[in-house]
Amino acid sequence: MKKSTLAALVTLAALLWTGPAAVAQVSVNFAGGRGNNDSTTYDPYVQYTFNPWISGENYEIRPFATGGFTFWEDNDSSDSVWGILASLGLRLAYTGGSLVQPYLSLNAGPTYISQSTFVDRDLGGHFLFNTRVMVGLMFGETLRHNFSLHGTHYSNARTQSENDGFNTFGAAYGYSFD
Repeated sequence: MKKSTLAALVTLAALLWTGPAAVAQVSVNFAGGRGNNDSTTYDPYVQYTFNPWISGENYEIRPFATGGFTFWEDNDSSDSVWGILASLGLRLAYTGGSLVQPYLSLNAGPTYISQSTFVDRDLGGHFLFNTRVMVGLMFGETLRHNFSLHGTHYSNARTQSENDGFNTFGAAYGYSFD
């Protein structure tokens, strides 16, 4: 296992181990989208959102950690890939609204996938990194609902000789438990 992958896993484990008092919300999420070569992607995951690092009158920046699965399916063949993913991220939210709060977030972390090739993409290995950018809304009386649009990039960050990468664009829905 590469040192950078091990460092990311240790950091995520430390946050999850030492952070229960700092966890403000736990949410269950489901993302779906389209990937390279008109493939379909599905990502069920759990997100732990921590107390704000920075907050002002109408904004806050919160760290979060995710853990979940990914599944990619080629719509023209029987080719498919499954994977396990984790990530750490930051969410910048406008907190001035009581029923709707827009946000922007960025997260990144390690991913293990079941095969190193998918459709015409040579991903270079089973261990990849995922990077996701989201624009979304938290809504409802207690802001428990979450809808977002996202773009995700998977690649091995040039740790292997081949690095075609895989991109997805889609939407996600989540429900938060306090």
